[in-house]
Amino acid sequence: LTIGGDLVLHNLELKLDVLRETLGVPLTFDISRGFIKRLSVSVPWTNLFGQPIEVLFDTILIVIRSKTEAEMKHTAHTTCQNIDSTKMSVSNKTDVVSPNDNKPTEPNGIAGIADEWTRAVLTKILANTSITIRDLIFKYEAPSGPTVMVTLRTFKCFSTGSSSNDLHWSE
Repeated sequence: LTIGGDLVLHNLELKLDVLRETLGVPLTFDISRGFIKRLSVSVPWTNLFGQPIEVLFDTILIVIRSKTEAEMKHTAHTTCQNIDSTKMSVSNKTDVVSPNDNKPTEPNGIAGIADEWTRAVLTKILANTSITIRDLIFKYEAPSGPTVMVTLRTFKCFSTGSSSNDLHWSE
């Protein structure tokens, strides 16, 4: 991290359970690896409204494989146990109302105005963000078959106007 606003991270391993949930991978498949070779973030601190925050992902690798029969049975067994334990915890709850349940969730008064202003500023700054992905690689490994790789060479997402609705995608 530099004083100028540049942050560079190398060799990041992604959390597989979060990646599975984010991508919506079916239970018949397993993500065996999620990796980012380089993540670079550049924040123009002196001109946040004029210049975009630039985020660059360089080489993202996601390896997906089919589960074996034994893993499929284990997944089905674990899923059934999770459903049963969820039903048990829901049926054991009582309808007790806590005195804290009636508190408003939105802030009131001057603090509420400050929160709205902060939210508006952050929204404007984040809407002026440029995201580039170079080499997004999906690799599929069959248990006893071929390996297939699909690579997206460059993907760019950036805003082009003063409104956050003016997002344009480039491939």
